[in-house]
Amino acid sequence: MAAIADRIAAGITPRKFPDDYAEPDPHGETTHIPRGKEVSMYRELEGVFVMIDGDRLFFNQPAFAKFIFYCAKAGVTEVAVPDAKVAKKAVKGLEQEIGTVTYKIESELENLNLQEEEKRLIFQAALDRLGLGYYSEIVSREELW
Repeated sequence: MAAIADRIAAGITPRKFPDDYAEPDPHGETTHIPRGKEVSMYRELEGVFVMIDGDRLFFNQPAFAKFIFYCAKAGVTEVAVPDAKVAKKAVKGLEQEIGTVTYKIESELENLNLQEEEKRLIFQAALDRLGLGYYSEIVSREELW
């Protein structure tokens, strides 16, 4: 199954987040993002929170929260902070890219005579090889903005 995942992933070249999605502002700030294994995001009345291994980061702008969430999921620890419009565009671009990538993987898997569980494992392995294993934790736009 690993060979199938490798073959599928070899035919796909996703852009790297956030570098390929947001042009850094040469005069902008850089922020540190804690590295962690447990990364989640949720909304409360006062704003959006990103949790990284128990550290709670507060954002009053959903676009920034999602931007930092995806940076943390991608393992990015230093990032130039874009303005809200650029952050929102970068997040939307990543979500569209993941949709395209998952469609390509699913299309490849449809042509294989495998059990559903095998397809699911290969699907996740291909995403992991592409650095997009966190796709299942994408929060829809409707939930935050």
